[in-house]
Amino acid sequence: MEKRGIIKITSSKDRQFNTKLSHQGSEYFIITDKYEKENILIKTSVYKSGKHVKTITQKVLERDADLNDLMNKQHQSVVEKIKKNNFFLEARETIFREINRLISKGQLEDATEIARNALKELPDDPMLNSYYGYLIAEKGLIDEALRHCKKAIKKASRTVGSEVILSTLYLHLGKVQLLKGDKRAAIKSFRVGLGYDPSDKAIIEQLNLLGVRSAPVIPFLSRDHFLNKYLGILRARLKK
Repeated sequence: MEKRGIIKITSSKDRQFNTKLSHQGSEYFIITDKYEKENILIKTSVYKSGKHVKTITQKVLERDADLNDLMNKQHQSVVEKIKKNNFFLEARETIFREINRLISKGQLEDATEIARNALKELPDDPMLNSYYGYLIAEKGLIDEALRHCKKAIKKASRTVGSEVILSTLYLHLGKVQLLKGDKRAAIKSFRVGLGYDPSDKAIIEQLNLLGVRSAPVIPFLSRDHFLNKYLGILRARLKK
């Protein structure tokens, strides 16, 4: 079977800015180069098992700057971050933006591949587990999807300040439960998620499609009022 996205890497550049690295069972190739157009750019690209995973770009503002020194510092910084398992942690937001972009275009297979690769670096990340669960559920892997979504919620519930993402985690769980045909469980998940964020448009849309909407805790106040948001979180926790 042909492997998609796999490339062979060759370079005649200075070895100082080309590093082959074996780390936790994976082979990495890190290459740093400079590009001169309107501005001077220093780019460090990271490949894992022959597949490009990320490029770090730095714009050089001073024309008389020591380019070799800047390239070396950027290159060594990326190498050290990979060794300390910090590189992919810092790339989380970029990963989620790309996953959401691919989902919006209907490219679920590509989004699933990105989530799967990211999970190899961050296996306990709640949001990654949740996205991956939702994506593989679309492929019919419902039981495995449920495990990932529930793992995400369990992990996030133990993390201080995770309330900001719990509505999304319950959204994904509810969608997986709908794919399983368990409408009652899905509605419960959506309601719990809405308790964490009463203004979550994606959850509101799902409940509207199902003909259901959870009432605000204090009916005479708007859903976005801080009291309804705070009491909604407490209600969600009590429902759990």
